[in-house]
Amino acid sequence: MGDIRTALTNLVTLQESLSITAPISSSILRAYKYTPPMSSALPDTPCFLNTWTLTNQELDISLRILFYTIRMQLIVHDSDQDQAADIASSYMTALITAHNADVTLNGSVNQCMLRGSDPTLGVLQWAGVDYIGLDLLLDCEIKDAVSIT
Repeated sequence: MGDIRTALTNLVTLQESLSITAPISSSILRAYKYTPPMSSALPDTPCFLNTWTLTNQELDISLRILFYTIRMQLIVHDSDQDQAADIASSYMTALITAHNADVTLNGSVNQCMLRGSDPTLGVLQWAGVDYIGLDLLLDCEIKDAVSIT
C-alpha cells in the first residue's frame, strides 16, 4: 500500500484542488504537508496546515497495519469574522465532497474517516494572530505486507 508521506502528498493535492463560489469565489492558495515554523508569518489564506500522529500499529504474520490521525487546519482570513466563518463553512462542504470522491487518497491509504475537532469551526492561532478556521481530523489506516522476523 502506501506510507504516511504519500498519503500527505495526496491529501495536499486534494486540499489544493478545493474552491468555493459562495459566499465569495475562492480557492485554497496553499496546503502545507508539514507546518512552517511558528516564527514565520502565515502566507496568503485560505491555506491548510497539516500534521500527523501515529496512533497505533498492529502486526500479524505478514501484515502491518498503521493507524494515523492527520490534523488538518484550514486558516481563513477576512476582516469580517462572520464572513470568514461562512467561507470556512463553505470549504467544509467542498472538502467533504472531495473526500467522499477519494476516500483512499488516490490509493495511498486503505481507508480514512473525516471528523471534526471540538469545536470544528473556531478561532485558530498562528504566530500570535487569531484566524477563523476549521480544525479537522482524518483517521487513516495503512496496511502493508511485511516480512516479520
